[in-house]
Amino acid sequence: MVIKFFPAEEYQLKYRKSKDGAIDFFRENTKESNVLATVITGKRFIGIVNNEIFKVISSEVGIGAFCVFSGVLVNDGCNLKVEINKPFKILLCIISLMMPLAIVIQLIVSPGWQNIGLIVPLSMFIVIGRFILKFMFKQSLNLGFSKLNSIFVLES
Repeated sequence: MVIKFFPAEEYQLKYRKSKDGAIDFFRENTKESNVLATVITGKRFIGIVNNEIFKVISSEVGIGAFCVFSGVLVNDGCNLKVEINKPFKILLCIISLMMPLAIVIQLIVSPGWQNIGLIVPLSMFIVIGRFILKFMFKQSLNLGFSKLNSIFVLES
């Protein structure tokens, strides 16, 4: 059993029109960039589009770069994988290690049972952090899906 710290989703999408229409849509609406970072642009997405393979983020400033949408356009639809952008993963790992590290330092500096109360803020930090992470992932996912809605339909 593998514990997944970062959420990721996979979807099977169908074309609204055709595969060629989807390729044209991505070419017209994607600002080509190897760096998946949000910048102000008139395009819907930022990323890489190579014929049938794409890796894009939403160009929406704010939460747009949180999720990376990568997929392969096949004849009958699209295999889409959505995951958290790598810079956000690194940042979230650093933030999530700060609280346990602070508790370990406190236990080293002042050992004893009086530090048992530190378990409550640690557990609150973990639980609230997970809810915030899932909320941000869902918000970014919904933002990206709203932009992909013009060319794809989610398979049931």
